[in-house]
Amino acid sequence: MLIRIFVALLLAGLSQPVEAARVKLPVGKSVLSAPAVEAFQLTGDPDQVVMQIVSVKGQSFRKALRARTKVRPAVHYDLQVTARNVIPIKKGDVMHVRFSLRCLESRQESGEGRTEMVVERVGDPWTKSITFQASAGRKWQTFDVPFACLEGYEPQELQICFRLGYSPQVIEIGGVEFINYGKKLKVRDLPRTRIRYRGDDPKAAWRRQAREQIDRIRKADLTIWVARASGKPVKGAKVEVRMKRHAFGFGTAVSAFALWHDDPGRRARYREEVKKLFNYAVMENALKWPPWDGVWGMGRAKAIESVDWLRDQGLTVRGHVLVWPSWRHVPEEVAALKKSPDKLRKRILEHIAEEVGALRGKLAQFDVINEPFDNHDLMDLLGDQVMVDWFREARKADPDLQLFLNDYSILAGGGGTSAHRDHFEKTLNFLVKNGAPLDGIGMQGHFGWGVTPPEDLLQVLDRYAVFGKPVMVTEYDQNVTDEEFQARYIRDFMTAIFSHPSVEGMLMWGFWDGAHWHQNAPIYRQDWSLKPSGKIWKQLVFKEWWTEAQGKTDRQGRYRVRGFKGDYEVTVRHRGRTKAVPVHVGPAGAKLDINLD
Repeated sequence: MLIRIFVALLLAGLSQPVEAARVKLPVGKSVLSAPAVEAFQLTGDPDQVVMQIVSVKGQSFRKALRARTKVRPAVHYDLQVTARNVIPIKKGDVMHVRFSLRCLESRQESGEGRTEMVVERVGDPWTKSITFQASAGRKWQTFDVPFACLEGYEPQELQICFRLGYSPQVIEIGGVEFINYGKKLKVRDLPRTRIRYRGDDPKAAWRRQAREQIDRIRKADLTIWVARASGKPVKGAKVEVRMKRHAFGFGTAVSAFALWHDDPGRRARYREEVKKLFNYAVMENALKWPPWDGVWGMGRAKAIESVDWLRDQGLTVRGHVLVWPSWRHVPEEVAALKKSPDKLRKRILEHIAEEVGALRGKLAQFDVINEPFDNHDLMDLLGDQVMVDWFREARKADPDLQLFLNDYSILAGGGGTSAHRDHFEKTLNFLVKNGAPLDGIGMQGHFGWGVTPPEDLLQVLDRYAVFGKPVMVTEYDQNVTDEEFQARYIRDFMTAIFSHPSVEGMLMWGFWDGAHWHQNAPIYRQDWSLKPSGKIWKQLVFKEWWTEAQGKTDRQGRYRVRGFKGDYEVTVRHRGRTKAVPVHVGPAGAKLDINLD
């Protein structure tokens, strides 16, 4: 009863918060009762969540429901708040849901709070007319969701749900409206959320600055001299300059299961796209400790074979992860050593030496430690100095391997500082001051609706640039249902990081919905149709940031072009003679002498 009263109070303050002006809705019929004293109820274990009504200032509603979840249930719908329809609904009726969300605390990868709004039949087959995933940062975010109802319902046969079963978080929900317009309107007549963020204006100043910076730091001059064996310059020779590979890492996480799938067609398509779209890769799970030891996954033999396959296709491969330092991320036999610290310490070092040694010479980078802000059981028992030992052991096993610290909610989570960012900086300082052979900084990029504006991204990167270490964006995705928003943000995100001199690469955490942890990858849908965000990836990587040029040598036999750093093939043709020569354009550019004889 108490939960129902809480949610009834929530509905008493129907409204719209956020940054954009509220769009006034036409008059329709409320699907929910008002006042809804017993309309909403909690479904799930009440011991897993603390709920209360709180006052809200600065918004058009006065009250909100605050939900503090304590644990993550087995599935996200095991914990939810629901309310049922009080009016009949016909199939095809045009509906509109509006609600506002903000987050106070979160252990999500994005640093945001998360819910899923669902309108569904009560009972089998649980027909869902709309499913809308929403997330928000510290500021209120309002969502407008129009849709047509898939079925007809009598009262109490339809429910609206707000899922709560995610990683521990504190979220507030307010301004809930659920309106039926019957057949008077079309879905397109109603407002739909178009998320705006600071700096997304096409004329925003940061864009010009980023373009100028990209031209300065990502390009270099290539000078080609064409001559005879005698040294005489060849004037008027035709020169074609074709880029083959970026110096910057444009990559993805690769699923071993997709790479070796039993279906030959599915396997072939996945492999072809990996080869075509990327120059960098990381195994999504295969190199983590439990699957490496065969606890789950394909085991180390298949993991090594996967790495070898990627390298054979010309991709650079990074490793993830040697130590994910919590009991839940190590094999059970390792966690069982928690009462024997000396044996535990030794076992971890043995694992690092064994895995790095088995992969010696195959990887360019390895995340030695992953997510220490939330995963610190091993350090709590063994002390922080053990992190330095892990880095040193990895260096000993492969002196040429670049060693990284990796964590989430550094790029995600909006602007300014946070406990997560402060801890990341503190950990980096500790490793450096204590002599850990730290070579690079890994920043994940898991986003939802409450994205970090481009200028704030650049400020975050500036904060960690003082360490003088290369930065890799190790895990990019954006788990939202609005594909237009995904496309806009990936363009701005990629532009911002490509313009920052500390960043050396960006890897998506999967590229196809058929092999993605959220089934919401940046490039391809389940049926391999290209998403708008995928079009942006291809446009930037292979057109806007790709160099192809042609021309003729001058009287000194010279042809010059300014292009993006990377690998090229230069072809020269003159009077029946043709010569093709590879060349790498690095930070200092390149000079290439071609003898046509």
